[in-house]
Amino acid sequence: MRGKSQRFLPRNLVLDLVILKQSLYLRFLYPRIIAGNVNALLAYIRDIMLNISSNSLNLEKSSFSIADSLSDASKGISEVSAL
Repeated sequence: MRGKSQRFLPRNLVLDLVILKQSLYLRFLYPRIIAGNVNALLAYIRDIMLNISSNSLNLEKSSFSIADSLSDASKGISEVSAL
């Protein structure tokens, strides 16, 4: 026989609480986790895009440097040929 200090929740109430907990996870916790992961992915993609942009600018500078060097070499060859 149970004493007054030992009270148990009815089985239906326990199941309702479990369902409520799962519902709260689905409504509040999981979307926040997903949103956090999406934000982290977007930050990672942004870093990649910034690196591509920076590397593109470096490639452009290098290309102009190579073109200038080739132009100078072409002028030097022309000068040597003229002699």
